[in-house]
Amino acid sequence: YDRAKGKIEITDAYVDFGGTRLEADMDANVATKFQQYWFKPRKESNHYTLSLRLLDLPMDNFAEVWPKTVTPGGLRWISKNMKKGSFDKATVTLKGKIDINKLSDITIDTGSGEIEVSKGRVTYMDGMPGIDDVDASAVFDLQTMDVSILKGHMGKIDIVPFTLRMTGFDKEVQDITIPVGMKGSVTEVLKVLDLPRLGYTSAIGLTPKDITGEVEATLTLAMPMLDALLLEDVDVKANATIKEFSSESLVPNIAMSKGK
Repeated sequence: YDRAKGKIEITDAYVDFGGTRLEADMDANVATKFQQYWFKPRKESNHYTLSLRLLDLPMDNFAEVWPKTVTPGGLRWISKNMKKGSFDKATVTLKGKIDINKLSDITIDTGSGEIEVSKGRVTYMDGMPGIDDVDASAVFDLQTMDVSILKGHMGKIDIVPFTLRMTGFDKEVQDITIPVGMKGSVTEVLKVLDLPRLGYTSAIGLTPKDITGEVEATLTLAMPMLDALLLEDVDVKANATIKEFSSESLVPNIAMSKGK
């Protein structure tokens, strides 16, 4: 703290948790009332910039160290739905106001950051299969978070890169849209689309084994981020492109093959 300059500066501060490392820098203008009104030019007061960097954090420990006032909706979703892997790097920059005489009244006016994930497991809806061996990156501010799933698999199904979006962190209830991209055999993808919470193929009197081929599909789920989520709260859409399509059951008494 430099009283003459009216500044607090923290550089290269860190805590090592035995593998996980938390680093911090801070620059704050905390000029006294006298400095604000009598110095020329007047000294800016009560503004700070805080930068935090979190390195090599096991994913299961995320909620224990992430600042709970920063994107609490995103914090809850990540803590519940991202497990097993590692947060290789997470950064956040916060700006706001601080009173040197009452540090408990610190405010956050703006905030943004990035997260890098490797070898994680991501779940997205109860009753649906999780995505394993996930590499992902995320960007966020105080209102939204975009999580880009870069690679992974759902059993025998490969994941096509997609970006899920969380919005409304400044509201009581947040929303999330998850366009899960999938690529694999028609049979395996239809098994996912026919799970009890969806039941797409059963609704038209088919089973996943009735159709063969290769498919690239997108299952889009849009829903509020509620703990007690009902199926009627979820907007579900699915589209697919099929190659080498074959079926002996789609149209009665007609065998179909090599379709698209």
